[in-house]
Amino acid sequence: MVTINPSLMLRTYGRRMISLVSLVVLTGGIFYFMIKGIVQEWSTLSCYSWSVDWCALIFSLVLSVLALGLGIKAAHELCCSLGGRVAFHRFAYIFSLSQLGRYLPGRLWHMVGFAVLLQREQVKPSVSLLLPFIYQGAVIGVFISIGIALCGPAAAEMLFPTAAWLAYLFAIVPIIVILLLPFLFSLVKRFGKAKIGYLRIGSLRKRRYYQAIGFILLSGLGFAASLEIFAFSLFEEVMNHAFYVGGSFLVAYVAGWLVFVTPGGLGVREGVLASMLSVWIPSGFSNIIAIGDRCLMTVAEIVLLVGIVVMSRWRGKKNTIYTMMRKRG
Repeated sequence: MVTINPSLMLRTYGRRMISLVSLVVLTGGIFYFMIKGIVQEWSTLSCYSWSVDWCALIFSLVLSVLALGLGIKAAHELCCSLGGRVAFHRFAYIFSLSQLGRYLPGRLWHMVGFAVLLQREQVKPSVSLLLPFIYQGAVIGVFISIGIALCGPAAAEMLFPTAAWLAYLFAIVPIIVILLLPFLFSLVKRFGKAKIGYLRIGSLRKRRYYQAIGFILLSGLGFAASLEIFAFSLFEEVMNHAFYVGGSFLVAYVAGWLVFVTPGGLGVREGVLASMLSVWIPSGFSNIIAIGDRCLMTVAEIVLLVGIVVMSRWRGKKNTIYTMMRKRG
């Protein structure tokens, strides 16, 4: 006989309602003020001679797709560095499919789905559970370092004229921690507990790990360049502050990821990006660029996912045909 606990159901329902209300208030509030800013500056926006540079826009989309692909390659290298063995085409399919969970409230759904799907590919639980956290930590650290290095000096000089070196100092710290992670794993394995519960902490294969960090670095630079080119395709004056614009996107990306309430950083990323761009660009233009960038990134994710699904199915059919021919021959 199943026993129903009314108080537990009430607490669960209350938490879900609080999460939903927080999501609607935060996301809706940010987009409300962004759209309100566009409306208030509509007279200025309507006087601007808008001309979309389609070549730059398409190139920006291609860069975004390539940057997303580099992120998948980095995650695969990290999986190999932990001892996991999965074919890249299968890994890319699992990674892209699990990323859809980012658009659910919370930040753990896509990580849980990723771990479950990897375990179905016979990946050890210790690898499948550690990999999402190591990957996301590396992405956050590398992206925030690049973002601070690109836009930090300009922001620091606005506060203190000779404080640009502080930005570079803060940018170096996360990179140093990330580069030392394999050595920390070795120390934990040698002097600490090599097993936590049923999870066994292994060692990171240094060559694969540093290759993954290199791919994440290229991915971050690709995203920064993509936003610069996208903003330039709409508003040519942003090229006067190209580094700041690219760095702003990476800082906003990290801020959006760290806010657990909103799915995919929706609203938070746009709000942070628009606020940072409004330092050099009129707020109406910065709001349009921030919202447009979300649309661009969504299209890039869809293009990559469709491409991976098509390639995966084509590879599956090719393997099936090859197997049938071998049986007949």
